[in-house]
Amino acid sequence: MAEQKNKTRNKARDMIGDYYMTGREYDKQNRQAYKDKYGEGKQPWSKKEKVYLIISIAAAIAIILRYFVFR
Repeated sequence: MAEQKNKTRNKARDMIGDYYMTGREYDKQNRQAYKDKYGEGKQPWSKKEKVYLIISIAAAIAIILRYFVFR
């Protein structure tokens, strides 16, 4: 009878590897779906970019009011 050695497994490594590979597949699918829907052109602005733009415009208006109106 041949001895069968137990293969040492690193469960944490396997879980992290599976999580990483699943994430890569999910990202590929999302990118492909976006490309199919919107094409290769410029991407629309994200919600965060829109908020930054609004804050910047509000700050510029506040500066203009401060120096030209409330002098």
